[in-house]
Amino acid sequence: MKFRRVESCEEQQMVRTLVRHEQFGEGRVLASGNGQLRISFFGIDGVDSEQIFAQDAVARGFLVPVLLEKGRRCKGPDGACAVVRPIAGGPTVWRSYEVQYESGISSICSEVELEPVPSFSLPSPSSNLAVRQIHHLIEFRNREAFRFAHIQNLRQGGQLAALLSARIDLHPHQAFVAGTVLDDRRKRYIFADEVGLGKTIEAGVVIHDLLSGSAQARIIVCPGPLTQQWLCELYSKFGGQVFTLIDLHAESSIKWASLRKVIVSMSHRFFSLPQSHFCGITGT
Repeated sequence: MKFRRVESCEEQQMVRTLVRHEQFGEGRVLASGNGQLRISFFGIDGVDSEQIFAQDAVARGFLVPVLLEKGRRCKGPDGACAVVRPIAGGPTVWRSYEVQYESGISSICSEVELEPVPSFSLPSPSSNLAVRQIHHLIEFRNREAFRFAHIQNLRQGGQLAALLSARIDLHPHQAFVAGTVLDDRRKRYIFADEVGLGKTIEAGVVIHDLLSGSAQARIIVCPGPLTQQWLCELYSKFGGQVFTLIDLHAESSIKWASLRKVIVSMSHRFFSLPQSHFCGITGT
């Protein structure tokens, strides 16, 4: 004797409903049976893809019922439309929406008749709550731990963005020196630490902060053998700052009016050029 499994009313109601998956996005349940759900996901490029999920995928949180928010663009029976408000429905019942077409005509449509246009925006907290999509306690704790670490980082950096955004691990004495300079309205200092204590890092943090603020142009003057080191250090460790290394360019090819961030060696002919060549470039 053969036995045939009778599908429950709840399984039947799942067919044609709209669901969302974390990876595949939004889609529609095409079929329900034999312990499986067949979902067609709406492709961003217009190409749909089908996936198979277990029957309890909704109960286990892998699939979440979609609640179309006000203003959400959809394709309805009579063309493009926008959701005005939800009418009725629940997690196992087809939802109905009041929609407005581009012609201005309003209509009541079931979610079976609507195909949402792919959206790149994240669902709002209220819509997540409406469909009972609540994040796990572990995610909440991790988020709070990250927020606390970020606040501690801000406190240790003295609210100085240059100390926080640079790709470096500052030693206490370097942070103190850089912070002292950045806190001063007149930033005219000579870094005279011993060899190997990080004068380049200290100066780099100050330069990075100046470029992030009101400074429109800066010139870095250094010994010839160190020009390429400064060029690489500022790019790799201080926010991808791109400087022009004057020593690598022929004088005739340099567009002085467009220069804003310059590195030049102390022996370059740059210093014998007329002031009119510089067009507002500020030395540092």
